Amino acid sequence: MGYRMLKNLISVVVAMALLCSLSTRAATTSPEQVKPAEVHIGIYANQLLGMSIKDNNFDIDYYLWLRWKDPELKPNSSIELLNGRQSCQTIAEEQKKDWFYVTLRCVSKVTRFWDLSRFPLDDQVLELVFEDNNNDIAALKYIPDTPNSNISKVFNVSGWKVGELYTADSKVKCNTLVFNG
Repeated sequence: MGYRMLKNLISVVVAMALLCSLSTRAATTSPEQVKPAEVHIGIYANQLLGMSIKDNNFDIDYYLWLRWKDPELKPNSSIELLNGRQSCQTIAEEQKKDWFYVTLRCVSKVTRFWDLSRFPLDDQVLELVFEDNNNDIAALKYIPDTPNSNISKVFNVSGWKVGELYTADSKVKCNTLVFNG
């Protein structure tokens, strides 16, 4: 007796700024300026290039865009994929009125420890976690550009049903050792 298994594959983008990041801006921020600079971040997932349960990873091709107002910021040079390795190329950079815009084309190998406890009826979440490696949450806050983020219609995975993309921001507090010398 045969049956067809449909699995869900849900893509997730998590935009986050970590409290443990060392800030180059926070030390120069005046007490009156308590609100962090905001950087809007969005994603368009082009395609899944590979997925390995055995090696605990997946490869993804995507566009990432950033929008901000603070002229002192350069978030395109300090954004980091926390749960993988990214290779990004700037494809557009412009300023319109008070806003700075940058679009990056990225290919990333992302670490993902798969939960197979419900196999063969499991759902999997593909998560991209970003942080700014120069600024902590007191100096910079990512704002997910949820309305403009999306998944390409050709984003297919054989044997899986592709779910919706959703975004979230979260705060993570961690202890960091700083070495001088």
